[in-house]
This record gives sequence, C-alpha cells and structure tokens, in this order.
Amino acid sequence: MRECFELPVENRILKRDLLAWYDRNRRVLPWRAGVGERADPYRILVSEVMLQQTVVKTVEPRFHMFVNRFPAVEALAAASVDEVLHAWQGLGYYRRARGLHRAAGEIVRNHGGRIPDDVETLEGLPGIGAYTARAIAAIAFNRPVVPVDGNVRRVLARLAAIDRPATKLAAPIAALARKLESDFRASDTAQALMELGALCCRPANPACGTCPWERCCRSRALGLETSLPRPPERTRRPELFATAWLARRSDGAILFRRRPDEGLLGGLIELPSSPWCGTNAIV
Repeated sequence: MRECFELPVENRILKRDLLAWYDRNRRVLPWRAGVGERADPYRILVSEVMLQQTVVKTVEPRFHMFVNRFPAVEALAAASVDEVLHAWQGLGYYRRARGLHRAAGEIVRNHGGRIPDDVETLEGLPGIGAYTARAIAAIAFNRPVVPVDGNVRRVLARLAAIDRPATKLAAPIAALARKLESDFRASDTAQALMELGALCCRPANPACGTCPWERCCRSRALGLETSLPRPPERTRRPELFATAWLARRSDGAILFRRRPDEGLLGGLIELPSSPWCGTNAIV
C-alpha cells in the first residue's frame, strides 16, 4: 500500500467537523473547563500528570481527593513528599507524584506560583516531558500546539492510513499534527482529538459510524480501521524472583525500609528483600 502523509481533506474542514462533534459529545470531567469557561492551569497540570499511563476512569476519583487535599500549587509545594505519595495511592507509578511535587516547588520558587504558559519552560519542570508540556500549553493556555498521546497517534495513523511499524510512526504523526495546529480554539482542538480517540477511534471495535471523519478516513475506505496502526512487537518479559523478610521485634514492631528515590516504586516503604534473580530460590 502506498503511504500518504497528507491530510485527506483541508485542515479547516477537518477541524470544523471535529469541533462540531466535540461540542455535542464532550465528556464532563473534573479538570475540564465548561463551555465558555477558562481552564484552571493547576488542575490541568495535576490531571495531565495523573493521566500519564493511567485511564480516565481510574484518575477521576483520585483527582477529586488530591485537589481537595492540595487545592493550589502553593499547597502542593508546601506539603511533604510523604503526604503527596499518600494522596497518590491507587494511581501507581509513584515517580510521577514525586516529579509533580518537585515541579510545584519550582513553580512557587521560580515562577511566583504561576504555572508557565509556554512549552519550553513547562518542559524544563521536573516530571514534565514533551507531551505533557504541550498538553498543558494547549489545554490550559490555548497555545496552538497539538499534543500527541496514544489516542491522537491512533486517530491520525488511521486517518492517513499510515502503515508503518510502531517504532517509525513518530515523524509522520508529528507532521500531521502540525497541520492541525492553529490559534482557533486550540484548547478544544487538542481535547477533541483525544476525545475522538477515546470515544470513537478506539483500539478495538472502533465506532466508525459515529466518527465525524468517517467519510474522509483512508483506513476506513481501505477496510484497515482495525489493523492500523500496527501494534508494537511484543517482547517476552523475563521472570525474576526475590525473597522478602518479615522481621518482628518482641514488642510487635515490624522492620521496614525505604526504597531508593529512583527506580521502581521509588521512595516507598517496603519489607527488606533480596535482589532480583533468575531462579526461584530463597536467597
């Protein structure tokens, strides 16, 4: 199949149809501004970090509890890391919580408590990568950038019928995303693309009949909507073993240790244990 890295129709038509669909179908989310309202940059910052590798359904209840506990960036910066980690329970990937805490401290110290509104400065904050910086800039500050997450990558790969291995999708997807960037409703455009991937252009069983781009989608026309984008090649995970020890004093106190700040479950409390090894044996 001949690849084409151009949009199938003019970007203004794609955006018109996408935004009309979004206005009818947008979900009510606790961090999302209502129609005609301005987004709260702090809530966008927290939600975007939480949504890294975690689905909306899991994030929603934890988000409510987190922002009730830390209602502003100053409150988050003033908290101890242990308080933040405790409030993060249930979300996993605790390195995100530590990075968010450090970012809040830097925002208060170096930016007067105001969350930066440009991609470059945002990307310089701890725990804020390229995608998250672009998402915050677009959603919170209406900057004309299109952040590319898994949903957006899937939507654009199907729209243009890009038949490439997952490892070679970044450049053509970024080029397509740039074609959709403009000052007109930039925040809504970014959220609408994510919403389209979540509600219509799903990984399995896409709801093409409800998609505003069905008639111009190249994958749909070719019958490839469930085949693209190509899934990444699976690698076999190694099976490793370790031994944990329970040490109890005569008064009932139990010995715990804190894990190193970096690495798996960084900074959390655990029972003492052996290093990981490739055999199922007590070390």
